[in-house]
Amino acid sequence: MIRAAIFDMDGVIIDSVNIHLKAAKRAFANQGIKLTKEEMKFISARNPSDFNKFLSKKYKYDTERFILDHRKYYFKDYQKARFYARTKRLIYHLKRLKVPIAMDTSSTDRMVHDVEKRMPLGKIFNAIVTFNDCSKRKPQPDSYLMAAKRLKVNPKDCLVFEDSEIGVEAAKRAKMKCVAMPNKYTLDQDFSKADIIVQPDQKLGWRKLKEFFER
Repeated sequence: MIRAAIFDMDGVIIDSVNIHLKAAKRAFANQGIKLTKEEMKFISARNPSDFNKFLSKKYKYDTERFILDHRKYYFKDYQKARFYARTKRLIYHLKRLKVPIAMDTSSTDRMVHDVEKRMPLGKIFNAIVTFNDCSKRKPQPDSYLMAAKRLKVNPKDCLVFEDSEIGVEAAKRAKMKCVAMPNKYTLDQDFSKADIIVQPDQKLGWRKLKEFFER
């Protein structure tokens, strides 16, 4: 039985993946580094503090300088990022139905605060889990388990909306149902672990989703 919904933020609620990738590309270029296509795919759903742990083993660069440069470029364009209309409609629909909803994001508290200026997240979501709340992040299940705990709902009764391969993996490790919502930046990722895949041009209806998972 689906009793609650949990949404990723970047790439699901707000169209910001490309902003993140462009910022990373510029910040790496400042230090003479050009990432491969696979490396860009690897960083697409990860916070710089996480992917730097891996890339700094391959490339020699100043990680602190990278984070400062990435943050500067990212924040400059983030306010221009648009909300995904179908996700926004679904979230407000769930709110009207009084379905408990949470947001689980690898972004920091500051980024969530910036989004709140345009969308009153605190008044919409019953729980929010950010980068600052959990030391073990996606693909580990910890943040999703924390979201379920804050919603006071059994993880198996939660339906997750994710746009990335590692996000789907985290949801499934948490024993949750998962809807993969690839965007144009994550279309070629492996979503085979998702329960259902909703393409960018498909509608997102709560009734049909519930029917799919409860039939």
